[in-house]
Amino acid sequence: MVSILAVVGLTYLFIALIALAGLAIGRDPSGFRAITGYSDPLSYQSIGASIVVISMIIISSMGQYINSASISGRLESLLAAPVRISTVVIATSIPMIIFGLITFTLSSLPIVYKAISNYGLHVVLIATAILGLGMIPIFVLGLLISLAIAKIGSPIALNLAQAVIFTFSGSLYPVTVLPEILGFFSKSLPIIYIADSLRSLLITGNPDLGGLPTLLLITIAYGSIGGFLYRRFSRTLRSGGVLA
Repeated sequence: MVSILAVVGLTYLFIALIALAGLAIGRDPSGFRAITGYSDPLSYQSIGASIVVISMIIISSMGQYINSASISGRLESLLAAPVRISTVVIATSIPMIIFGLITFTLSSLPIVYKAISNYGLHVVLIATAILGLGMIPIFVLGLLISLAIAKIGSPIALNLAQAVIFTFSGSLYPVTVLPEILGFFSKSLPIIYIADSLRSLLITGNPDLGGLPTLLLITIAYGSIGGFLYRRFSRTLRSGGVLA
């Protein structure tokens, strides 16, 4: 519980800093509406900041776990175990998904309360389902990054990966402000689709789920890549090879 409250406090602080930065740049709400399509900057940034914080926690936790297992020699035994990748993902992602849902609800409590009052409970339930689904590819992304870092042998690379994802996640500002190639990178991440769907639901009450099919495709793609690497590493280790 203490960890959840600490993360929620960090999220509110993060939102406050972003809001102050926004005030320093400009105070024209019409300009913000023209760029984002929303007239409420605080709610827009609050939802995006919450998703970013949750994503960074998931990726960081996976990175630290894989790095610790690699250093202690447990990673090889874990990968060589005759366990299906789907079982591993489900067993390890469920606690993180629950943690993420609780964290988002508490850190976005004013927005959630307003959405229930204005649009009904069903809007929040749909948003919760989308967030739960969206955290699965984030978890798999963290797993892929962690395995790559374990192979490289440089834990510092985790900080670099987090910085890149944080900067180009597309959840703190619209992807349209980025150069085309960076926008394409942002659209390959699940974070932007989660944030856009939650904004549409919680701010406007509009169940605009246009990004949901792409989010499902990203989930399948990430899962396929993760499954392929997991099976490859498992076969290598079971045949007496090494993870390299």
